[in-house]
Amino acid sequence: MEIKIEEIYDVLILKHGFNSNNREYVFLIETNWIENRAGQYLLTFKDCFELKFQTTPEQVKTSDWDGDCVNLYPGFESPQNSENSIEWSRKTGYKLQEYNLMTELFSMKFLASEFQLKKLNNNANLINQISVPIK
Repeated sequence: MEIKIEEIYDVLILKHGFNSNNREYVFLIETNWIENRAGQYLLTFKDCFELKFQTTPEQVKTSDWDGDCVNLYPGFESPQNSENSIEWSRKTGYKLQEYNLMTELFSMKFLASEFQLKKLNNNANLINQISVPIK
């Protein structure tokens, strides 16, 4: 399945963090996308550099801190040829791309060489409890 990073939005993030080699940042997401794409996915960003994580006062006041997941909305954006990605690409020898993501609770900014999306199963039970499936 070929998908652009900007097309990954309005999904639930169930877990996220660095994997055991501390170079890949991984998201376990659940979606009810159309065309038999509903389910849980592993979204992996390879060769991750300079990760910045932030909550804002507005997000803290309006968010449910007791929940087990967070909605990825408005989602990802990937500015092309950012100065930061050009500088880090030169320093590391990797071709890096900047990725920014916004959720209802936090935002992240990081650099990575690529991302991969792998479907794990067809389970969309949690997201279907809190949203209406797209038909």
